Amino acid sequence: MKDIYSHSGHRNQWNRWKGAADVSRKKRRIRLAAGILILAALAGIYAAVRQAASRYEEAQAEKPLLLDLTADRISAVGYTSLSGNAVSFVRQDGIWEFAPDEGEMPGEEPDQTAAGALAASLTGIRLIQTMNGVEDLAEYGLAEPRYTVTVEDTSGTVTKIAIGDDNEAAGTVYCMVNGDTSAVYAVSPAITANLHKTAEEYLPDTDSTADAGSAAEPAEQEE
Repeated sequence: MKDIYSHSGHRNQWNRWKGAADVSRKKRRIRLAAGILILAALAGIYAAVRQAASRYEEAQAEKPLLLDLTADRISAVGYTSLSGNAVSFVRQDGIWEFAPDEGEMPGEEPDQTAAGALAASLTGIRLIQTMNGVEDLAEYGLAEPRYTVTVEDTSGTVTKIAIGDDNEAAGTVYCMVNGDTSAVYAVSPAITANLHKTAEEYLPDTDSTADAGSAAEPAEQEE
């Protein structure tokens, strides 16, 4: 009789273990299925975001340019700020120089990379939004612009861009072109990236230049 009960007990224990193992396998299968569903959902979201981003980029690429020029076609560039700061450059034989008629840094040559970056920052700027029939320029900070930028291309055409307030909510800045008050444009604030600099800040780093020059000089040998 004891053997029967012992055998029955082992069988019951085995059944409990088997039942627990079955439950564990079912839970693993459920977790695996849930993981697959989550991955599929994330893949779908990623694809949708990529598609939306692609459509946005295509839409932006179709918008007209504020200044339809490449940096190599800019022969002169300058800006003045509402505070009175003024900087201007001309390019002669591929070399940027301070504009002589501005009286800035006579005899000095600006850092070529920095001057070139100023010209490049004014290209590729697209019109994100156009407001026509504007009656009050002060609403856009254009009654007294923060900056007035002047660009001359290699054909001699001069373009003036007045830059007003930022629209922080939209991530844009307002501007108008050549004094045409009938249209205000919202563009990327990247256009103002270099307009805070003074003429002195466009000079080459003389300390690093001097250090490089001294490092290149051979040390004098003691007799």
